[in-house]
Amino acid sequence: MNYALDALWWRLHTPQVRDLASLLTAPAPWLSGSELPITDLLSEHGFRYLLALDDNPAALSAYLNAEQPFPRSLGRYAEHLLAFWFSHAPHTELLAHNTPVYQADGTTSGALDFIARLNGKIYHIELACKYYGSDSENNFAGLNPQEHLTEKIQKIQQQLALSASPLCEPLLAKLNIRADELHRASLLRGMLFLPNGNRLPENGLINPAKNARVNGQKGNRLPENGLINPLAWFGVYGTDWQVILNRLNLPEDSRFAPIDRMALLSPVRVIESETQAIGNINTIQHGMAALLNQRADGCWHEVQRIMKVSISI
Repeated sequence: MNYALDALWWRLHTPQVRDLASLLTAPAPWLSGSELPITDLLSEHGFRYLLALDDNPAALSAYLNAEQPFPRSLGRYAEHLLAFWFSHAPHTELLAHNTPVYQADGTTSGALDFIARLNGKIYHIELACKYYGSDSENNFAGLNPQEHLTEKIQKIQQQLALSASPLCEPLLAKLNIRADELHRASLLRGMLFLPNGNRLPENGLINPAKNARVNGQKGNRLPENGLINPLAWFGVYGTDWQVILNRLNLPEDSRFAPIDRMALLSPVRVIESETQAIGNINTIQHGMAALLNQRADGCWHEVQRIMKVSISI
């Protein structure tokens, strides 16, 4: 699917609120088998609270400003957006954030991203925001070609299992949480990029596993038991701009915007002076760009995202 076309992006204007909304509502790129339901994140009143934040974002801005500077880390920024939500949304309570789990010798085995109460239910939540592309079967990697989807799939499972370890018992006891009342859930966000965007091929890029299911959801199986979400937010992958533009078959007056890595979470919304003509887009040798359309609010909105890499991954 193309999540950038969701009607939500016609309504929200504040960049930080748009980023928060993406964390709350975007589809997972892959399925861990322990997805945190969007209905639990938003509940009955969460969406109205999100709209109210967009109209008056002062509380969110103050919270983030108190936590800055973020060292060019999208993950840290996303964590603090979600920590604000768990601390302020009417149906949530933040119990712990980025909490280390110690071994007997005092060294750490890792850290729990969040422990939060949602609608009275206590969760250990692991967050990941990742962007992977591929032009070949079984090889999804990030803009840093050393970062691979299969490795992140394994890492998330390890992180989720940490709260079930005996090493976590002292932490849970300190929080007055019984081990049997703790639910484990992943919050996976980001995008996948293929040469043909969201048109999953019948052969080649992703091996179909028609009978594969996670929590009743069908998907396309990756190596090492990963599962692509067929409803993921997909973009276009490529190594050559001419090939990419020919594939998209765009008019000559098309406009684009480069996307800074700290602005990846939500669809782009910019003024015209921040856009580029089609003839200038090839200046982006390695990175992300958004294809834009102008809407009634006068701004240019993302309608497709492109992952351009300098070499094939």
